[in-house]
Amino acid sequence: MQATKVGPFGSGGGYSQDIDSDQTKLRFGASTAPGGLINAISFTYETVGNDDTMSDIWGTDKGVHNRISIPSHVYVTRLSGKFDSNGVKSLTVFTSDGTTYGPYGDAASGKDFDIPVVKSAIVAFFGRSGQVLHAVGAYVVPKSC
Repeated sequence: MQATKVGPFGSGGGYSQDIDSDQTKLRFGASTAPGGLINAISFTYETVGNDDTMSDIWGTDKGVHNRISIPSHVYVTRLSGKFDSNGVKSLTVFTSDGTTYGPYGDAASGKDFDIPVVKSAIVAFFGRSGQVLHAVGAYVVPKSC
């Protein structure tokens, strides 16, 4: 099934990053520093073939690392956060079972972004990173809900 790219949101710095594989389960981590940017994100996901795959760290893995584990029957329905000219300031992940993870980072400042989906799921991510997470976007696919 063809995924639609939404975003990215953030700044133009850093290097392109991409996870374009369909997945059935996602484990997500965000590393933050007080009052600053999201320093890094990383993903471990289970592919349709049930193989665990781990992404490279997008950014610099310093600061407080927050890890979430989303059960295999649950999917991501929304990703929101804030960004400024330096990068992504905060991230919040919402899932199909009504769970909210975050916000991680500085949710008090920056410009808002929001990727809500209806009858769809966020299945992968793309963006830009260097010393921090500069930008983040999502792949969205239709889902029978």
